Amino acid sequence: MECGERVVIDPEIPCKSGSAFQSIMASGTMKILQGSEARLALEVFYRHQTGVVPPFPEGAENFVTMFCLECDEYTCKICVK
Repeated sequence: MECGERVVIDPEIPCKSGSAFQSIMASGTMKILQGSEARLALEVFYRHQTGVVPPFPEGAENFVTMFCLECDEYTCKICVK
């Protein structure tokens, strides 16, 4: 997953142009969440994205698929330009 990606252009020294980014790569076991686990994951996702948890109607978690990565190992990288 990459985030914060942006292209940086150096008009004076083109070879210094490139992308600034942050990324994470992980491996492990992916599982599909169901029931109350799926609802909690949906609420956490919305809170992370928007800062609030909207009043989801009953059964809203049945209209999306929420996954959980049980991570065995990961690596991170950042490129600042």
